[in-house]
Amino acid sequence: MALLNDEILSYVGRSSVKEVACDPVEQGAVRRYSQAIMDDDPIYWDEKAAGARYGGPVAPPIFPIDMFRRDFNTEDPVQTYATDPDFDGVGPPAGQGLPPIEPLRNYAVLYGGSEIEFYKYAERGDRVSVIQRYESITEKTSSKGQPMIFVTIESEYRDQNDQLLVRLHMTTIWRMPNEINATNYGLATGIFTNDVNVGFHAARSLEVGGVHINETCSSRVDLMPYGGVKDSGFGREGPAFSIKELTEERLVTISL
Repeated sequence: MALLNDEILSYVGRSSVKEVACDPVEQGAVRRYSQAIMDDDPIYWDEKAAGARYGGPVAPPIFPIDMFRRDFNTEDPVQTYATDPDFDGVGPPAGQGLPPIEPLRNYAVLYGGSEIEFYKYAERGDRVSVIQRYESITEKTSSKGQPMIFVTIESEYRDQNDQLLVRLHMTTIWRMPNEINATNYGLATGIFTNDVNVGFHAARSLEVGGVHINETCSSRVDLMPYGGVKDSGFGREGPAFSIKELTEERLVTISL
């Protein structure tokens, strides 16, 4: 049974309005970000190291992507959708300012990966903006014969001079709610519920690398063993877990 139709395809090319991050690029945020990703490159903080090539300290390459947060005196989406049993944490709509794809509203969704193109470092004081658009919507069939819809969103992050900093292509995989485990992919999923037993049931039954209860499927910190199952990759990210993946354990015994 095909899922893709003309109504869904009509969303391809639709764009958001330009959204400007509520805060400019500033040293404190860059410091916390570089520490979080464990990248202490001197160009992020040392005037001398960065000055010759960049004119001053810059932000990590993908820092602009994570600059968009809720401003003061704005609606809290968690509270807004706390009582909506159909809210799965993906967020309304599918990105900053994009209209939701209405025919897919009740479908289950998985994160399908991202491709990032880096063009220019953001500098201190830059005001970063983003415009998103539905780049492509396609349908594929899993090895189990189940249809899946792949939605790719293109996001362009620019500075106040309209210079392109980063271009992000993010793909989500949409499938019928009762076919969550039928897909070949299984990176992570988020489930919002007031019943902890429902959350634990999802954790036990869903074939994914991570189940986030009352968090979005993209929630992660470096201390987590982040990774997927099936065709969503192998191994786990996170400093301790990455080292373990690259380490061959060897048993040595000595009889004295």
